[in-house]
Amino acid sequence: MPVTVKLYRRGTLTGQSVTSKGRALFILSNLGDYTISAEASGYRSAQKDISVPVAVDAEEELILQRDSSTEGLGTSTSPVLAPKAKEAFDKGLQALNDNKLEAAEKNLDEAARLAPNHPDVLYLHGVLFLRQRHWEKARDVLEKATQIDPKNAHAFSALGMAFLDENKYDLAIAPLQQSLQLDPVSWETHWTLARAMYHQEQYDGALKEAQQALGQSTELNRQSNY
Repeated sequence: MPVTVKLYRRGTLTGQSVTSKGRALFILSNLGDYTISAEASGYRSAQKDISVPVAVDAEEELILQRDSSTEGLGTSTSPVLAPKAKEAFDKGLQALNDNKLEAAEKNLDEAARLAPNHPDVLYLHGVLFLRQRHWEKARDVLEKATQIDPKNAHAFSALGMAFLDENKYDLAIAPLQQSLQLDPVSWETHWTLARAMYHQEQYDGALKEAQQALGQSTELNRQSNY
């Protein structure tokens, strides 16, 4: 299944990609220290600190372990795509990974034409729209994805992010909370929820979620160093 991989530098998100055949590609604009995180529905999130001191090709590996606490709850059970739709989907996914947004849009539009109600196609279309900063379009397809697949924690989290990007903080809270019910170990969703609550002046809740995000992030970092 697609894995969402994010790259941070000094606590700031600098890149995001969805895996294709288990791989995600990033081209770094600066050398130095970074943090990589990876998430997939039904698996425990993973995080790793890396250092890139010189401009060379480098490969890092993150292994996600099945999260038994979300078995049958947070795991998406999407229907299988037909061959032509899957081909367009895979091409769109690869183009998105390569940051070729026009090619990604062309192929995902084709996948949507062939499988208009497939939750994975809708979710990836939402990710594309977020990358293109088309917040309203992202919200529309992600809302549809969550309706079709109500166990997709990542779709709910992305929907919350779409509302957040529109500065609709009150509307962002519900999908983010739903995402955490499905995948309670996502520190990034806890952090996004903390931001939404802070803007709604729900300071106690924002503090609790921020502390939860910090604790889970620290734990993931500790595990990655073993």
